[in-house]
Amino acid sequence: MKKLLFFIGCLLFLDSYSFSQNLVPNSSFENITTCTSTIILGFTGGIVADCSSPSNGTADVFNSCSSAAQVQVPTNNFGFESAHTGNGYAGAGFYSFEGPPTSQYYIEYIQVKLDTILVANKIYCASLYINLANISKYAIKNFGMYFSNNPIYQLTNSNLHLNPQIIDTNYIADTLNWVHFASGFTAIGGERYLTIGNFNDSIHSDTLSVRSGSGDVAYYYIDDVDVHLYNPAIDSCCVCNGNNGIKEQENENWQWALLPNPNNGEFRLSTKYKAHNIQIEITDVLGQLIYTTQQKETNTINITLNQPPGLYFVTLLADNKRQVIKLMKE
Repeated sequence: MKKLLFFIGCLLFLDSYSFSQNLVPNSSFENITTCTSTIILGFTGGIVADCSSPSNGTADVFNSCSSAAQVQVPTNNFGFESAHTGNGYAGAGFYSFEGPPTSQYYIEYIQVKLDTILVANKIYCASLYINLANISKYAIKNFGMYFSNNPIYQLTNSNLHLNPQIIDTNYIADTLNWVHFASGFTAIGGERYLTIGNFNDSIHSDTLSVRSGSGDVAYYYIDDVDVHLYNPAIDSCCVCNGNNGIKEQENENWQWALLPNPNNGEFRLSTKYKAHNIQIEITDVLGQLIYTTQQKETNTINITLNQPPGLYFVTLLADNKRQVIKLMKE
């Protein structure tokens, strides 16, 4: 009897595991055919296995093995960022304007072929880790994940005219930490390809200025893309969002953003919902407390940090929750 129960338990575990398998091959963009690629060759010519560019925009691949300085990890042409996992990640300009005389609106996308076709009326979780590159003058919101039955290709340098099933409605403005985005949708059936990017034209792209500079660009690093069949036993941080899929709820009502970051010592902390009994502590890399303040009830706090340039840690305590954000003062 014990052996039978053990066998049944193993079957249940394997069944649960199979429903959580990632359907995105090369999800961390580690499988590349060469370590000598230049930026413009990133997602063309089959350099990144199972991935492509669905338009004339040329997304990029970065790896610590690269002999080309502009696409190395952690330092490259767009900034400084270690891989979330492994040795590499992808990168794409989700919002960009070329300079005069054309002032052309330019967008890049990442497209990947899933391991299997999605099943009709099944709910799938989709997630990725995203980071705003240091070169970026802007952050954007409403970037999306579009699932299609067939590969997409449109002969354009601008946005693809598609309606993504999943949209992130928050500004992604963190240049120090990888931000986890997770949501979900109900498949129509037959979907096999995933395209990631900003599907809005220049007028409808919602931008947030995060730093001074002449480069009108919002460039993002992407790592660890995941698509799997929703399993309530495993996806405990997700709940059904009506009939449209799943929305990550971990700290949904209490997530602070620090903008801009990096900054010159003047910045703001903001959250979507009003927090209560807030305590803020800022420490240096040695752990020494250099700033503290308290607020009773707010969702926006402006701070001036009179300290030398460097790396600092902002700790927020409120509503029985705690969040630590890296702060870079230039």
